[in-house]
Amino acid sequence: MNDDDLSYDELTYHDAPSTGSPALTGLVVLLVLVLGAPQVWEALRTGDFRPALVFYPVLGAAFGYLAVRGPSR
Repeated sequence: MNDDDLSYDELTYHDAPSTGSPALTGLVVLLVLVLGAPQVWEALRTGDFRPALVFYPVLGAAFGYLAVRGPSR
């Protein structure tokens, strides 16, 4: 007599929903590049090393990797 609510028989596995298409992720990469490039260029030109100098390239690389990798299987 097991009245346990967490019985193994009750557990089921569900795949996570898709995170979007590579085309949508590619558009996000383009948006990050368009918005971030002027700020990164200005920081490099003036020598004012702000967080934008690291934030936008890392964000662009992360989304770029997702766009190239495609949907997870």
